Amino acid sequence: MRIWLCLQSESDACAAAVSPLTRPQLAEARRMRAGEMFERGCTQPEVARAVGVCLESVRRWKRGWEQDGTPALRRRPAAGQPPKLEDAQAAERWSRAPRRTVSRRTCGPWNGCAWRLSGLPG
Repeated sequence: MRIWLCLQSESDACAAAVSPLTRPQLAEARRMRAGEMFERGCTQPEVARAVGVCLESVRRWKRGWEQDGTPALRRRPAAGQPPKLEDAQAAERWSRAPRRTVSRRTCGPWNGCAWRLSGLPG
C-alpha cells in the first residue's frame, strides 16, 4: 500500500511532486514532525492535532524523545523472521489470487436466506 504525504508547511500548497510513502515511512515522518514540534515547544495536544494521532501516542513519543532525542523517533527494524517474498513477488501473488465476492442471495423454503460466495468450489 502506498500513501501520498506532503510534510511541507501549511502555507505551501504542496504543488511540487511528492514521492509515495509506505506505511512505515509515513509513521516515521509523523514522529519526526512531532519531534520538530517538541523542539519548538508545542504542547502535546497541539502535536496530536497537527500530526493526526491520539494524545497517548504523542505522550509515548515525547517520553522517548526526552530520553534519547530524535533517534528514539526513528523507525526500528521489524522483529521476527524476514519476509520470504520480495515486495514485487508478494504484489504479483496477490494480484493473481482468486477473489471471493458475494454474488447472489438465495432463499429457501424455511424462510431463511443465505449469501453465496462466487469463486468457491461447489
